[in-house]
Amino acid sequence: FPVTIPGGQKDYDQEALIESLSSWAPQNVQSFKGDLTAIYSISDTQYGKDDTPAIIERVLKSIEATVEHHKRIASQYGINQVVLSQLGDCIEGMTSQKGKVMGRHDIGVSEQVRVGRRILLSQIKAFAPLADKIIVPVVPGNHDEVQRFLVSRPEDSWQIEVVASVADACAENEYLRDKVEFRFPAKDDSTLSIKVSGILYGMAHGHQAKDMIKWWQGQALGRCSVAQADILNVGHLHHYVAKSVGPRLFVQNPTMDNGSAWFRDKSGLESAPGIVSLVVGEGFDPRRELTVIA
Repeated sequence: FPVTIPGGQKDYDQEALIESLSSWAPQNVQSFKGDLTAIYSISDTQYGKDDTPAIIERVLKSIEATVEHHKRIASQYGINQVVLSQLGDCIEGMTSQKGKVMGRHDIGVSEQVRVGRRILLSQIKAFAPLADKIIVPVVPGNHDEVQRFLVSRPEDSWQIEVVASVADACAENEYLRDKVEFRFPAKDDSTLSIKVSGILYGMAHGHQAKDMIKWWQGQALGRCSVAQADILNVGHLHHYVAKSVGPRLFVQNPTMDNGSAWFRDKSGLESAPGIVSLVVGEGFDPRRELTVIA
């Protein structure tokens, strides 16, 4: 019913257009057949904060839920590559608030790191039968800084050490050696971008600035590591945000810790925890399978 008239404009037969709506019925939509990657990002577990057994239980149950979720979408879309993003603050640490956070520790820093290592390895082992390739990218946070007495490089981080140790363990395992890749920030860089299924996926913990979208714009001007990222994934502020920024997507992860009593007393609010899941690939809208799995 549209008819092209001189000048490139279209003249519509309105009656035919409206009549066509009465006969419309939903059709079967063909599944996307291109190269896709499933991303599961986790942030701010902060092992050692108040009640570590509660954090461990929450994280393991969330990982179980992501495994079941992945079985569904992998079957639907034919996904054979998984990214297990580590967005920082895996431990409560001893540097934040000039060390005052240690007053709420229930396990020491070395034990916090040990918990982080073992949970990450368990997560990799859970996904290993479900994917041909697993990529584990990591960025440092603020709670996992090793020290603040002297100015040091941002990658001097317990979060980085957790992933590096698991990388060493996987390198010694014949089954995992060729299946799992690990990606780390460059020297003096607290951010990371990786190319997966034709999409540039960027990561930062989120402590770099109060307004991370404005910060991202500055990174683009400076041609920094996340400058050209199609997606920027951050944590730090403990609540979930997903926002389109022009053609790009900004995602802020919720926390996985036990919450903060001081914030609850101040605002009356708590953040609902969860692992962020999304599917990326050229020609595939990342908002289509974007969800929080708790």
